[in-house]
Amino acid sequence: MGDHVDYQTFCGRLDDLVSRRVTASMKLVTDDQHSLWIGLEQGVIIALRYGPWTGESAVRKLETMPGGNLIIDPKLKLPQMLNLPPTSHLMARLYAAVAKAAAPDRKGSIEPAVAQASKEAPFEFQQAEFIAEMQRYLTGVLGPIAAMMVDRTVEAVGGIGSERQLQAFVEQMRNEADGFVSLEQFDQKMETLRDRFRET
Repeated sequence: MGDHVDYQTFCGRLDDLVSRRVTASMKLVTDDQHSLWIGLEQGVIIALRYGPWTGESAVRKLETMPGGNLIIDPKLKLPQMLNLPPTSHLMARLYAAVAKAAAPDRKGSIEPAVAQASKEAPFEFQQAEFIAEMQRYLTGVLGPIAAMMVDRTVEAVGGIGSERQLQAFVEQMRNEADGFVSLEQFDQKMETLRDRFRET
């Protein structure tokens, strides 16, 4: 039957699998009888289907998911879907919905409760080096104001001491960079930096 989870717990379970670079499949039957399938290969989301929706469209629908019964199968491998956004972007979108639900009247802000909850799942990451490299990269995109924006966002998410805080930080910086740089280029840069500064 699986474990019954709400949306935030579902995000946490997926986050854990991504962080540990697990290869597995997740199936969730929601309380309103939709089926969610997510395929992971070494922590990378390679398949995402929710009812008739796939990829980013599925993520948008998941933001209103009421919860459901979750099964994680390490033996079942789903076929890879083409043109899926990077895993970091998909996770950031999922966590953005958690923040929105926690603070519906604070548009564009990072909910402190989400940052606080992220402290429950610490991970090994070279935070200072990552922040310094982000400042250098974004200064070339946004100009001298970038350093201040990075510092402000790090403070807003409560530091980068967990995968969830990192996702929230990247999503906020992605919003700031939108219109100044190709978002595809930004996502690729974030994937490179995340791998570079993650301690293994």
